[in-house]
Amino acid sequence: AQGASAQRRMATELIKAAARYVPGADVLSADERAALERLAGRFSHLTDPAHFMLFGLNAVPEDSSSRRIGGEDAELARLAADRLAHELTAETFGAKGGRVISTRLLISPPGSPAQSWHLDYARDFSVVRTILVAITPAVRGNSTELLGLSGMDEHRELGLRARACSAPLSLSKWVGKGCPAVPLPMEKWDVMVLNTSDFFHRRSRNSTDFARITLNVDVATVQQCDSFVCYDTRRAVNNGMLAGMDHIDDFSEQDVFLAEEEEDRSPRPLDASLQWPTRPDCLDQIPPLLASS
Repeated sequence: AQGASAQRRMATELIKAAARYVPGADVLSADERAALERLAGRFSHLTDPAHFMLFGLNAVPEDSSSRRIGGEDAELARLAADRLAHELTAETFGAKGGRVISTRLLISPPGSPAQSWHLDYARDFSVVRTILVAITPAVRGNSTELLGLSGMDEHRELGLRARACSAPLSLSKWVGKGCPAVPLPMEKWDVMVLNTSDFFHRRSRNSTDFARITLNVDVATVQQCDSFVCYDTRRAVNNGMLAGMDHIDDFSEQDVFLAEEEEDRSPRPLDASLQWPTRPDCLDQIPPLLASS
């Protein structure tokens, strides 16, 4: 019991440090939610993970016909993403401001494998915040996950080591086998602002029976944007703006990631007997965890 309590406390503090939840009803209009739902419906048939690229900085010309793929729903999604970036990341980027570098739909069908643990765009930017909008719910076994280190200091130390190395660090060597994965649960239309430049995270393996579809908006420091190119968007131009798993799970170009053996990608929940609440309504007082059914 003491071990379970310590794990829950660690996970709670980690989530509080890395993420901020915002009720979607507070920031998304009915028209925006309807447009996102229609867009998501186009990709519910996919059998492999993919990203539908709505925008990528410096990836395609302003007048490119690819910008019209998705029609009015995609345009409304892009406008909503820009607005959310302005409203929800001002505290991070201050007067100098942040800039949207990528807007995409994340599609994780049933059976999708887990990604490697990574830091977003860490080869190009020092600070990145990612806004996630849950078009479908995110639950344990089908969510974004945080690497279960004890807090910001451990994540930053590991990140500094990883950034300094020419080759990916070994997860087993630097973190140890059995390090837990902490799920980030979201109810439909929840909005989360996640510190993806300091906290190692990944797409979990999808062991559920539904596709998880999420609007993802990456925001970075304006001053570092001029030379950046969103390669996922550039490569998706000739594929209906759809970036496949071979691109979205290749972190060697713009991200920093941890090398893993195949067994490291297996889900490692905090404790098999614990079940996280659907969403932490109040992170200071997460309700008692119930035995899983």
